[in-house]
Amino acid sequence: MLRGIFEFEIVTKSSCLHCGVPNDFYDSNQYSLCLALPQQVVPNPTTLDHLLQNRANGYFDHINSARRCPDCHQTAGNIQFARFATAPEVLVLELKRFTRVNGAWHKNTSPVSFTQDLDLSPVINHTAVLKYRLIAVIHQQGSLNSGQYKAVTKTPGGKWEEIHDMAVSKVRVGAALKPAAPWLPFMLVYTRVDGQVSVMG
Repeated sequence: MLRGIFEFEIVTKSSCLHCGVPNDFYDSNQYSLCLALPQQVVPNPTTLDHLLQNRANGYFDHINSARRCPDCHQTAGNIQFARFATAPEVLVLELKRFTRVNGAWHKNTSPVSFTQDLDLSPVINHTAVLKYRLIAVIHQQGSLNSGQYKAVTKTPGGKWEEIHDMAVSKVRVGAALKPAAPWLPFMLVYTRVDGQVSVMG
């Protein structure tokens, strides 16, 4: 049951570096989408919509050695974009809060702004309406290797609660959208409110 709620499929448009033939690769059994933050920590907030657009328009431009071109059977690469082929009922987005600087890994503290409503229509495989609404945010504070986590979740009655260790308290939606420093959003959970499960193009 849980698999059907969270699972989705990503289609990646990729041109072979050897023969130039474009191919579609479908990655099934996806349960969360990891979004890369700016490589260099920036003081001004990056929007969630911008991160999704980067992911859809080929932000990860690299050679995937595990994939072979079905035409020439050589390694395919040069990812052009990766978009949703199917949409989950519940969408989990992970913010990639680590970056490599001079060969060492560091926590990426770049701020990210997001709203209660999320429109995935621009990042699916064809023209369709696909809208989500925020139901939970997990925040983190601390270093790359250690720290604390807390969750801000929406109750079935539409109220917001903060869960930190054993403590549960009532809060406003602002606690989810704009946590007080040093807390940073780490994982966002949205539920689908409009659109179909299959958005195959």
